[in-house]
Amino acid sequence: PVRNSTLRYLAVLYPMQPFRWLTVGRTRAACLGAWAFVALSSSPFLLSGSFSEGGRTRCFEPKGQPSWRRILGLNYFGLTFGFLLPFLTILGCYGRVVRRLQGRGTVQGVRRSLRGAAR
Repeated sequence: PVRNSTLRYLAVLYPMQPFRWLTVGRTRAACLGAWAFVALSSSPFLLSGSFSEGGRTRCFEPKGQPSWRRILGLNYFGLTFGFLLPFLTILGCYGRVVRRLQGRGTVQGVRRSLRGAAR
């Protein structure tokens, strides 16, 4: 959703320019960056491992106050980068697109061009 709203934002506010910006190299770099970010942000869960307690193996369970603090920090990290940042990006992109499409210059320019084409 964030990618789509960003592309629509670029296409409406800067027509024809996104095609110059979107190259194969930049697309690959963006994909690699996203995969690297996900891998690095999920590594604390992978590295926390498991422990045995009472003859049972436990995974991803807090084992004291420092573990709870770590989980709280990871939850805030996930909330920020997994929800708030994408939500605000989508809101900002679509807000700018709506403002641009409701602007007088855009609508009048379209009407003028349609009148000229109809003659």
